[in-house]
Amino acid sequence: MPRQCPAYNEVCKKCGKKNHFALVCKSKPKMDVLDIDTEISGIDALFVGSVVHSNTSDTGWHTKLSIAGTVVNFKLDTGAEANIIPKKIIDQLQVSVNIQKTNTVLVSYGGTRIKPEGVVKLHVHAKNKTTDMMFFVNTASDIALLGRQACVQLDLIRKVDALAPSSPTTKTELLSRYASVFQGLGQFPGLHHIHTDPSIPPVIHGCRKIPYAVHDRLKETLDDLEKRGVISKVSKPTAWVSSLCITEKKNGALRVCLDPRDLNKAILRQHYNIPTLEDIRSKLASKTLFTILDEKDGYWQIQLDEESADLCAFNTPWGRYRFHRMPFGIKSASEVFQRLNSESFGDIEGVFMVADDMIIAASTKAEHNVILEKVMNRALSLNVKFNKDKLQYMVNEVTYLGHVITTEGVKPDESKVSAILQFPPPTDRKALQRLLGMTRYLSQYIPNEATLTAPLRLLLRKDIDWKWHPEQQLALEKLRTAIATAPVLGHFNPKEPIEVQADASKDGLGAALMQKQQPIAYASRALSAAEKNYAQIEKELLAIVFALRKFHQHVYGVPIRVQSDHKPLEAIFSKPIGAAPACLQRMLLQLQRYDIHIVYTPGNQMHIADTLSRAYIQSDATESLDLSEEKVVYALNGESPCGNIMYMIQQATQSDPDLQLIQQLHEQGWPDRKKNVPLAAQAYWPVRHTISIDDELLMKDDRIIVPRALRPEVLKRLQAAHQGIQRSLAHARSCFYWPGLTKAVRQMVEACSFCQESHPENQKEPLISHPVPTGPWQKIAADIFDLQGRSFLLIVDYFSKYPEVLKL
Repeated sequence: MPRQCPAYNEVCKKCGKKNHFALVCKSKPKMDVLDIDTEISGIDALFVGSVVHSNTSDTGWHTKLSIAGTVVNFKLDTGAEANIIPKKIIDQLQVSVNIQKTNTVLVSYGGTRIKPEGVVKLHVHAKNKTTDMMFFVNTASDIALLGRQACVQLDLIRKVDALAPSSPTTKTELLSRYASVFQGLGQFPGLHHIHTDPSIPPVIHGCRKIPYAVHDRLKETLDDLEKRGVISKVSKPTAWVSSLCITEKKNGALRVCLDPRDLNKAILRQHYNIPTLEDIRSKLASKTLFTILDEKDGYWQIQLDEESADLCAFNTPWGRYRFHRMPFGIKSASEVFQRLNSESFGDIEGVFMVADDMIIAASTKAEHNVILEKVMNRALSLNVKFNKDKLQYMVNEVTYLGHVITTEGVKPDESKVSAILQFPPPTDRKALQRLLGMTRYLSQYIPNEATLTAPLRLLLRKDIDWKWHPEQQLALEKLRTAIATAPVLGHFNPKEPIEVQADASKDGLGAALMQKQQPIAYASRALSAAEKNYAQIEKELLAIVFALRKFHQHVYGVPIRVQSDHKPLEAIFSKPIGAAPACLQRMLLQLQRYDIHIVYTPGNQMHIADTLSRAYIQSDATESLDLSEEKVVYALNGESPCGNIMYMIQQATQSDPDLQLIQQLHEQGWPDRKKNVPLAAQAYWPVRHTISIDDELLMKDDRIIVPRALRPEVLKRLQAAHQGIQRSLAHARSCFYWPGLTKAVRQMVEACSFCQESHPENQKEPLISHPVPTGPWQKIAADIFDLQGRSFLLIVDYFSKYPEVLKL
């Protein structure tokens, strides 16, 4: 009888059913089913990373967990927002599982959306930790995946606020650890658009002549830039086409640049706010360690959009190309570069953008290393590259806007006043007058200026012999100190307009940085032996290059008004670079990074620069600019004189009294007035600023000045081809110069019987008569004439020739 069974009406402790004991229960153990968390039911999608099938080569992190006695291998995915368990593993568990439906969708890498079979809570055991966790059941994968929250809950991973790896202690270690940051061509995220003024009409320049000697190397350079993605060929019409500038480096490599003079007139600047000294000075004051980074191929890391790339098209012998990266010389490039750097790295504490340099500043080595790690990792993520050759690693001082930040604190930059502090004592009255002229110019800022200069002014009296006494030396020292300190020396304000005075004498260069007619910084240096042979126009342009390089931190990325007492420079800067003499083009290329406007200012109004150029610092004579590093090559002429005639010209130049006089005037300086020039040299007065000395030859721009004795020989060689007046003149003007060259060539060709016989006669045009009208006043002629101070209108009838005169 059933009632007689000892298990009758008993409840099984294993399955919960009646009429049997747990010992003989044949049901599978049933796991407690827990309620699904209410917060999951409201979630539409969860990111779970990779849910593909298992891969034997997977090198990710894995762990083994126990679920109801079954060991399951889980992959740890800290990027996943949910836990996943494959359906086949659920089927292998030794307990029954209640899978509940869910509306949640799983999203994997690439945006693939996966609908799970359902969701279930399981009892999970890991090491000494046991907890209940929710899993999504998936049939699309055989990988059991543990998300970030579960990993933290089971103490499988821990959040570490800061890692402390061994930081690089040397420049070599830094370059080795982050080798990829210092290799290749970088690219800031996104595309840049160059904005232009639509009212400026586009300009198309033709292809300049390229010397045959560099054709192959130029083609190789263009092909290499095309492979690197810097440029590409253009077949469609483009509204703007600029000229091509080519420079040759010392190693023979070519650099390709734009000559964007016309394009820059249409480009709109992106005014970017530069931090003032007060903004940064307090932040740098306590810093003791600095690393200075320079970005490799700076502007080329800025990718242009399609429309902007079309603006940067240029002509070559093989057709048109266009820049896909920001080319050197674009007016807005420096501001765009500054903005991108600030947006990319400016949020990192301890990083400062100074002109085109990035400065990492820290108080301790540990702090420095943390900042440097952030910058390097940011550069890796943004694909920004740095120049390893210009890296300054963990230096103790840095210059910013006329101040030097050191371990001892902030102090003035002595280089900006060294031109004044080392001002040499005057050697004659004229030099003293220049010094006092500069002093008078600054007198409103110098307290007791009259008292300070009184001992000096005594030497200007005609009844006192010139002799430099100790009281004059003491007065000079006090005056130098006054000029080199406040209130004479002002504080730089990036928001105020900037003026630069630059001047060159026969032996030195002088410059001054000005704001509101007040000096901010001074600079001067002596000319090198080679630079003393430059033409005066080259010296004056060299002074501008020297000044802008010296004041680079102050003038980079902002408009600058440059004062020069050499008026021809105004015309030079208003033309394309290709229209300038080759001797000036290499310096003009150096200035392309600056937004400058040249203004002619008479020398008597540039007291500071004029005085410094004549009283330059002797110790700086070796600081000449290495302009020979790159030479402009597109202006080379394949018709240059051969070596034989060059040697003959060199020898004849040494024995020509007129050219020796010209050389003497060039080296010692030309008089201020033409009437003071010796008669034999007056013919060269109009071109005196373009005369230079090169390899014992006198040059006028790029043309050789031919001595009088060799002019017949030069004319004879020009006439050998019998090319006529125009071609002979063009050939002569491309290589040679002397006063009266045009007249001499014309006379030579006109005296040549062969040239006259082969000279084509001008075609006679037949007289074209007008048709005679058939009646009066059908056709009239009218003109205005003046008589005795009055104006009259004359009208004549073509048929009758009858005139009418009307008073106006």
